[in-house]
This record gives sequence, C-alpha cells and structure tokens, in this order.
Amino acid sequence: MSGIFDRIRKILNAQVADEVQKDASAKDGLVLDVDADLQELQSLQVPSEDDNGEDQGRGASSADDVQDRSDQPDQLDLTRPVTLERVGFFFDSQGWNWEIDDEGDFVTGFDSNQYVFRITGKKNEIFTIIAFRSTPVDAQLRSEVELLIEDWHATHLWPMASFTEKNGEIRILAEVNLDCEWGLSDAQLVTQCKCGIGTISAFFEEVDQKFGPAPSESDMNGDYSE
Repeated sequence: MSGIFDRIRKILNAQVADEVQKDASAKDGLVLDVDADLQELQSLQVPSEDDNGEDQGRGASSADDVQDRSDQPDQLDLTRPVTLERVGFFFDSQGWNWEIDDEGDFVTGFDSNQYVFRITGKKNEIFTIIAFRSTPVDAQLRSEVELLIEDWHATHLWPMASFTEKNGEIRILAEVNLDCEWGLSDAQLVTQCKCGIGTISAFFEEVDQKFGPAPSESDMNGDYSE
C-alpha cells in the first residue's frame, strides 16, 4: 500500500511537460505509468460487513449505532400542534375531571381554584393556562396584594400574576403562556401542563399564607379536581 501512495506523491509532484504521452511521464529517469496506477487504486476495496453482519475491518461510525425506526411511527414521540383535545387525553390519563365551557375553553379545577386552558394567537400557537383564585381579597388590602405580586415576580419566572378589582373585592389570577408555533411532543405537552399547574398552585399557596386559605372543596361549586 505504501508503494502506491509513494507513486501518487511522485505523480502529483512531477512537472510533466505538455509533450509527454498520456500513458507515461518521466522525471529523474523514473517512468510513471499513470493509467496503471489509477487502475490499481480503483481495484482497492474498503472492507465491509459480510453476509453474517461481521465487521471485516471497518470501524463502526456513529450512524451505524442509530436504529432506524421509520417503520415504527407509533414509537416516535413527534412534535404536533397543541390542541385542547390532546390536553384532554392527558387529563383522562391522570383521572382528572374537565369540561369544555360555552366559550370553547378547557375548564378544570385544583384546590377549589378554577383553571382554564386556551389556545390563542393568529396561528393558534399560544398555549395558555390561566387560573382564578376562588376566594376574593378585600379591596382595602390592595397595597398588600400589589406587594405580594411584586415580590413573587422578583423571585419567580412563572406564573405571571395579576388581579382585578370590582365591587370592593380583589380577584387574584395567575397565568402561564407558551409559544408553541412548532408544536410539542406528548412528553413536552405533559411537562408544560404539569409545570403550569404546579407553579400556579405554588403562587396561590403563598396568597393563602398571606390572606387566608381558600374554602374547602366541599364548599365550592364547579370544582373539577378529584
């Protein structure tokens, strides 16, 4: 093998004159048969696997270890558009109650608080989880509510908290928004649902510690959690 590559180097380094015949050139008295060398190179075969799958000398590349699962689409967790139907499948798998309200929103409840799941945006790319705390806070405590929300935002990325004031009462809410323009796999959707529910619940727990707990589920109507 080394002799072949020596001849190749000599071919590349040889400054062949235009009048030299195609099948041979000379340098320092050495005759180089170009066609013969090329034929010998073409005859070289890279060892491959035999019929029994045994390696005949070629080192396996990373691609050799990748299993082709194109014929098993049911085993691939591909990204797909996020829909409320898919959220419903996840809730069913957990044994959680839910319903679609008159506005087409996915509605459920945890710890007596109402949670609403929505798909919004021009391309239906925004996945939103918004929750409403069941127990209002007296409007006279507005400054304390504002301070609690400000402190939460200073130390947490999610959820985004806010409140509304009406008839002397403050209703506190929290929401998580996710841009899903490119879709989510089933595993990613489950993670986002659990993350949204979990972080919102954590925020409401802090509200309960500050302003008192929400009433028990037995005192609430329309609570869907089990």
